[in-house]
Amino acid sequence: MSLFAKIRGTIETIFQLGLSGPQLKNNGGIIDARNAADSAYAVVRSKLNIVRVSNATYNAVAFDVVVCDTSIGNVVVNLPALNPGEWVTIVQDAATSLAVNTVTINGNGTNILQPAPSVATFAASFVMNTVDQEGAALQWFNGGSANGYLLGA
Repeated sequence: MSLFAKIRGTIETIFQLGLSGPQLKNNGGIIDARNAADSAYAVVRSKLNIVRVSNATYNAVAFDVVVCDTSIGNVVVNLPALNPGEWVTIVQDAATSLAVNTVTINGNGTNILQPAPSVATFAASFVMNTVDQEGAALQWFNGGSANGYLLGA
């Protein structure tokens, strides 16, 4: 095998892992993870997991970034049991409206710190339901508080 065959990804728009492994591909400036045949997307695993939820209930896991699309219905996100240092971020997609539909975040048995205007209070859940919350990004984490999950900045 020639040297150029081994460094394929550095001179083309595709970088393949091994001869039959998944590939990373330039798609108009966006990185796509594709299978070896380039016929379907490949699963990429990392500590950070970005998911988009629309008109559904989603059970989050630690290190999720959950983008909530309220364009066609309500979204419910159930936070997981978080170990110290673990977090979940909830983002309301600013391109969709909270005028009709809502995003509900449930502490899943653990109280969660409430954002403004209810700062310093804990409750079982939080509901995003006003237009001024569109595009909000809120992160809850286990900071060791006996009251429940804390709200990050």
